[in-house]
Amino acid sequence: MNLLRQSLLKVNIFPALVSKQQNTRLYSKIEAVFKTKPLGSRMTVQGWIKAKRKMKAVTFIDISDGSTSDKLQVALLRDVAPNLDVGASVRVEGTLQTFGNKDQLELVAEKLEIIGQCKHEDGYPFNPRKSYSMEYIRQYLDFRPRTNIFSSVLRVRSSAANEFRNHLANEGFCELNTPVLTSCDCEGAGEVFSVKPHNENLLRQMARKGISEEDTFFNTKAFLSVSGQMHLESAVRGLGHVYTFGPTFRAENSKSRLHLSEFYMLETEEILDNNNIETVLSTIEKMLREVTQSLLDKNLSDLEMIRNVQVNQRKVNSNVSEYEVEPLDLENVRKTFLPSCPYSIMTYKEAIEILSMCKEDFKVKPDHENGLAKEHELYLVKRNNNIPIFVVDWPSNLKAFYMKEIKNTSNVAALDLLVPVVGELCGGSVREDDVHVLSTKLNRLGLEEKMSWYLNMRKFGNVQTGGFGMGFERYLQCLLNIPNIKDVMPFPRWPHNCFM
Repeated sequence: MNLLRQSLLKVNIFPALVSKQQNTRLYSKIEAVFKTKPLGSRMTVQGWIKAKRKMKAVTFIDISDGSTSDKLQVALLRDVAPNLDVGASVRVEGTLQTFGNKDQLELVAEKLEIIGQCKHEDGYPFNPRKSYSMEYIRQYLDFRPRTNIFSSVLRVRSSAANEFRNHLANEGFCELNTPVLTSCDCEGAGEVFSVKPHNENLLRQMARKGISEEDTFFNTKAFLSVSGQMHLESAVRGLGHVYTFGPTFRAENSKSRLHLSEFYMLETEEILDNNNIETVLSTIEKMLREVTQSLLDKNLSDLEMIRNVQVNQRKVNSNVSEYEVEPLDLENVRKTFLPSCPYSIMTYKEAIEILSMCKEDFKVKPDHENGLAKEHELYLVKRNNNIPIFVVDWPSNLKAFYMKEIKNTSNVAALDLLVPVVGELCGGSVREDDVHVLSTKLNRLGLEEKMSWYLNMRKFGNVQTGGFGMGFERYLQCLLNIPNIKDVMPFPRWPHNCFM
């Protein structure tokens, strides 16, 4: 221990980071310590030990409290250095100083208290000296937020959610909380979760009255929402521009790297000045550009942490298929979401023609009647130098009934936005505003009576609207170059897995 450290131990300055608004907190957040750097201040921090280095006269530990990816180094003399395990939670009181040529921050400890022990021999799943694959980490959803990469992913996720909300608010969109419980299957695919009360007495009571389990509580079938779009279509006719951001559910029996049973959707609905889909394209592109730029500006340390861990994971887990995707590259993120040129636009017909003429050995042969497979989407984006592509003017038989028919064609004014890593990121359309056309479609589907409210919206003071839905987790996958959607969701649910 040098003389500077010893002299600093004698300094007795009250904590400088506790404001009047935070006077109930008895410790300083590590993020605030790195931002303000109050050298010479006496303070208390608490967090989890991420690393430990034991020297002859002093022990160094790295502390994280989850507020930042940066770890605060703590210097412990022998008399304040009990037996410590990596992963243990501690509270440390000391004085802040710098060390080394780069003036790195260090807390010289006078007092250390162990809050919670972490005995690895009792079954703690992570060894501090070992790099683990995302597949291994995924087995421990309860401990996963403690890892460096996943805590950074969660902080970026939180920031991204805030940035999307801030952007849409600045653009004049009003947030609407659409229901999780709903009586309609918006997509019409039937991949919904039914809802019924978990009350055997009530179910038996209703059964004696001839009421089915599905109709017991709401007097109608009820589902977990697959989309808030139709509720937005109702609200847009009173509020103008609206959006919703919340959980949606799909009972799709798929364990692929791009599917979850519960995920988050960002959906917008806005009034259009004309029947042109370009307004929706512009809304999407501007949003993705501005949000991505904000994340690059504000979350650089977490993005760098994610990349560093991915690089190490590839070194020790190169045989795992998920590591075929390259580690996060910030320059590639800029080239994808912030290109100097506008995002590309092509028609569905043009996309099929490109795929049919290329020499790529696709598993699924491109066909006009069958839509785009994931491999087709990724090929088109790669061919476009990984710049996003809007695919527009889709055949009506491939899209939902509510999409606007394009006059004198068999197409609808629909869009899919294709990006690297995940393929389709956004799907949207101009909504059909012709009551007679919509009534005919619903009648053909046997839904005219059930969806009468959807028709009524267009009978009184109607306006032309359009909107889109974006899979929030898919955006994070593309941004962070994370192949598996389960690794950007705090507690993922997929078929046969609903742990915790």
